[in-house]
Parts: sequence; C-alpha cells; structure tokens
Amino acid sequence: MRKTVAALTAGALIAGGAMVATAQTDDAETTDSLTQVVEMKRGERISSFFSDMVGQGVISQDQADTMLAELESRHEAKVAEREERREAFQAAWDDEVLTLEELEELGAERILDGEGPFAEALEDGEITRDEFEAIRSELGPRHRRGPGRGLGFGGPGNDAS
Repeated sequence: MRKTVAALTAGALIAGGAMVATAQTDDAETTDSLTQVVEMKRGERISSFFSDMVGQGVISQDQADTMLAELESRHEAKVAEREERREAFQAAWDDEVLTLEELEELGAERILDGEGPFAEALEDGEITRDEFEAIRSELGPRHRRGPGRGLGFGGPGNDAS
C-alpha cells in the first residue's frame, strides 16, 4: 500500500511538472488549464489526479479512495504532531529559558548541534529567549518555519504552523 501511495504521489508530482512544461510551450488554452490547476488547493489537485487515474483505468475507484484516505490520515497526523510540538515549545518558554534537558525532551536536535549557531549560547547549559531570538534573527527568515524547515518553535507571531 505504501509503495502504491508513494508511486501515485510521485506520479502526481511528475504530472504537475509536465503541466508546467506544457504550459510553457502550448497555446492559451493550456495556459488557462494550468492556471486552474495552480489555483486549486493541494487536496483538490490530488483528488483531481486520482480521478484522472480512475478515468484512465489505471486504478479503481476503491484504490483511489483508499489512497486518498491514507494521504488525508497522514496529513492530519502531521498537522496534529506539529501543533503538539508548537504547544510543547510554547510551554517550555514559559520561564523564558530553555535548558539542555528541555531541548532534548523537545527533540530540538538542530539547536543541540555542538557546532551550530546556538553552540555558544548553550555553553552554560541553557538559552534565554532573548539569546535565541537574537541568533534566529541573524540566521534569517528561512529559520522561522516549522519542523524540518527551521527550528520550529518561534515566539508570538513566529509560531511554527
């Protein structure tokens, strides 16, 4: 099942890339079609892709429904995990200081990197919110996004979401 979902998801990405390439070389009708696809939400594009696969006889409607349900379930789990992590970090910041132990419990491996940008601030075993925000602002905006794309635990207005 996972291989099938992965294969179809990869197919969706390839199909999306093909649509972009086609739009760059075809007439206005194709460009209009691409505009419609781009304006669709992520879930609508995936549903549309699976509908096309069913329509072409590549997969059955039951298979499409199963894969859509699996993708939705995984998405919901990731959203819940991200929210849980954000709340845990917010709670840990209540005293305006994070200790090494708290960072380990929160899974903040990127901060605990002994050679990373936070190493000097963590020499005393903790990092204050002011130290953290100063380092983060030096690193730039790409470090202000959620888990996997940054540090994942910003302050007010910078929450990972």
